Amino acid sequence: EASKAKIAAKEDKLDTILWYYEDLQCSAVDEIISERLREGEQITLPYGKLMERLLLCRMLREGISSTERRYRDRRETPVA
Repeated sequence: EASKAKIAAKEDKLDTILWYYEDLQCSAVDEIISERLREGEQITLPYGKLMERLLLCRMLREGISSTERRYRDRRETPVA
């Protein structure tokens, strides 16, 4: 966790931290992201990519893997 926080703290752009959030995910990095947002740092990711990253963060917090969701969605989709 400490090494992940060091990487996030040294990264210049919040966009990059969000881009690699799957690899950096931990409470210390979450705090770094929150602090940088409170300080007014802007996110410049395109809207679609930002929404994807936010959905990923939510899924990780809820314990849903992106692979698991894809397979579940395929099973629940009715075949015509």
